[in-house]
Amino acid sequence: MHCCFSTVMHLDGINCSTCGRFFIFGVAVGLYEYYMFNYSRQRRIQVAAFVLAGITAACFGFMLLWSWGIYLVALVLIAAGAWIVFGRRLKWAKW
Repeated sequence: MHCCFSTVMHLDGINCSTCGRFFIFGVAVGLYEYYMFNYSRQRRIQVAAFVLAGITAACFGFMLLWSWGIYLVALVLIAAGAWIVFGRRLKWAKW
């Protein structure tokens, strides 16, 4: 059995793709600590740490978008409706 981002496997109740995202974040934190506590601070290590942290944040955002997608759509529609209703009243009040 292998674990990758396109395949979701459950090992003892743990989602393997989620573990992969946290593993990438762990590597990013380790690289950043290496950058901070190393005598010769190489900018490449800091950039690699931030890129890996950004990839992890993007994956986490897509995971939330996938699981909370319907709630986000509902929130956007409610906000658009409130803007239409209350935004026009403010324009009418100026007349």
